[in-house]
Amino acid sequence: MAAELQAAVAARLPIELPGAIQVQRSPSLWMVGLKLLNVRTAATKAGIKYWFDVTPSLYKSQAVDFFLFACGSPDTIYVFPREDFEVLIVGASVGGDKQVPQFTLFINTKEFEPAGRERINVAHFLNAFRSVVAAS
Repeated sequence: MAAELQAAVAARLPIELPGAIQVQRSPSLWMVGLKLLNVRTAATKAGIKYWFDVTPSLYKSQAVDFFLFACGSPDTIYVFPREDFEVLIVGASVGGDKQVPQFTLFINTKEFEPAGRERINVAHFLNAFRSVVAAS
């Protein structure tokens, strides 16, 4: 399922983001113009929940310009500019082997829940490819 979802997202990105190219040897990194995108996919956590984590160095060092999170389908992709994502993830609990901030996206309510904090409405980031195009 994970490989199929990655392939489906990879097929959608050049349609939504003309000129998008995948960075060699890294299925999660894409370029659009001079903007670097970190593209992540997740299968269902529990029906309508999709769990992700993110390496702080990607947003704190400004290494990535946008984060794209595909929630179980290439039709449900949240597009976060790095600056907005950095604000959303502040204070999230860390966990897992890597001890990185974790969060859940709820596709039924379009909410972002940093681990250990309250949910935030992020409907305006759903399929917001125009923000990448505008920045490129």
